[in-house]
Amino acid sequence: MDIVISGLSKSFKKVCALCEVNLTIEPGIHGLLGPNGAGKTTLMRILATILHADCGKIRWGDTLDWEHPKQIKEMVGYLPQQFGMYRYLRVEEALKNVALLKNIPKEHEKEQVERAMERTNLTEFAKRKVGQISGGMLRRLGIAQAILGEPSLLIMDEPSVGLDPAERIHFRKIIRDYQNGERIVLISSHIVSDVENLCDKVSIMNGGKVLITGSTPEIKAKASHSVKEEVMSEEAFRDLESRHTVINFTPVDDGYRVRYLVNGPAEGTDAASNLEDSYTYIIQRNKAI
Repeated sequence: MDIVISGLSKSFKKVCALCEVNLTIEPGIHGLLGPNGAGKTTLMRILATILHADCGKIRWGDTLDWEHPKQIKEMVGYLPQQFGMYRYLRVEEALKNVALLKNIPKEHEKEQVERAMERTNLTEFAKRKVGQISGGMLRRLGIAQAILGEPSLLIMDEPSVGLDPAERIHFRKIIRDYQNGERIVLISSHIVSDVENLCDKVSIMNGGKVLITGSTPEIKAKASHSVKEEVMSEEAFRDLESRHTVINFTPVDDGYRVRYLVNGPAEGTDAASNLEDSYTYIIQRNKAI
């Protein structure tokens, strides 16, 4: 079932965090990209029933809507951007507490907790206190509590922050295995490569609005004629920065390898656009409007 968001708005005093957002989220893995303050976290907190929208509607299939949050809460797993648990609890105890809050039947609690720990490589740390685990392990515990109970809607705000490269790869596998064709996984991340390698669809937000939504290949192709990559001296690089938007650069022996956007079609380059290119291109165009 699709989640259909219509005319969703939310303001905090005079700041419009969401401005008449319209978005359809289909079963699969959907990524949200956008700069700080774009409205991603506000949208996710509304979907997780933590915040109430000022106006607009959210429906899930023909029978579920966010006007009845109790029904929705039972189907949602949520990992906030800032995650914490009681430091004196052991990892296993912390997950049992979450299972209680999620109304997971007692007869299924042990199996669900063990499965969540196994998926997130926390089994060997089950007896360790939360206050004694590393930041990366704490993030894995956050992922474990989010997937506990097999929720149909999994919402994860910056889930891979604090994970080392090997853990990030494992996280992608967890989410790929978790998404069974019917569940919806919504992920917000500043690590564009995670979204590119994991998500089926991508929405780019800025200023409380959804600028574009499409399949990952469709979004990646948006900057296909506007990206150029060159090796240049530091002096040429500094000059280029004043005239073009630099996407990224890498030091090389004779200067820098620079990837940047051009105003017209890019000629004389074989640089294929990736999601970071198109994200930068779309945000730049939005600022210019």
